[in-house]
Amino acid sequence: MRIYAVADIHADIDRCATIETIVKTHQPDMVIFAGDMTSYWKQNPFLNMLTKLSTPCAGILGNSDFKSLGRRLEAVKHFHMLGDRPFGIDTINIYGISGTIPLPFASRICIRENTALNHLGRKISSKDILVAHPPPRGVLDQVGNRFSAGSANLNRFIEYHQPTLLLCGHIHEQAGAVQHNQTWIVNCTMGRNTFGEPSLGMLIDIDENGSCRITPLTAA
Repeated sequence: MRIYAVADIHADIDRCATIETIVKTHQPDMVIFAGDMTSYWKQNPFLNMLTKLSTPCAGILGNSDFKSLGRRLEAVKHFHMLGDRPFGIDTINIYGISGTIPLPFASRICIRENTALNHLGRKISSKDILVAHPPPRGVLDQVGNRFSAGSANLNRFIEYHQPTLLLCGHIHEQAGAVQHNQTWIVNCTMGRNTFGEPSLGMLIDIDENGSCRITPLTAA
């Protein structure tokens, strides 16, 4: 199975055009959006792009996505809003948790973050994929390559449950993939990687044994 994972599009017209090109070129089985698809009231460029894709899509809301966007996305037949109910593709279940509250040098997914994660933890297994907007604290979460701004509760969740993949974004200058214990943490932002190169998201190939091959996409 091939997944194209991307975050922090912010309804930018050029980024939307890039996504269309990548989907056409690499033909993923699914596109997963890890939040900040839009930029508050600016939504139409993203929604217009989405209607041009025939590939199954799924995603969660980030801090710049209004809740009303979720209702608009429910009307798109090939888009699935991820949550605490498993969304299956092949033999893999994908879960999601929407939202991000940016705090000084930290982030929380939601006000009752720990409660929401504990609820999710009763369902998720080590074979599954989790999609959240912020990264876990201490992993691909440095603002200005200096200050960690990820979610501490999410870090503890990942360390305890160790899903196969965590797809995230939010920190625009930390695109990359790091294996943390048994979990691949993938910041798939359309910002920049740690070398300062523009990031176009990540291609993730998962074989029948659950092993992942992750290919960062960068601007030529």
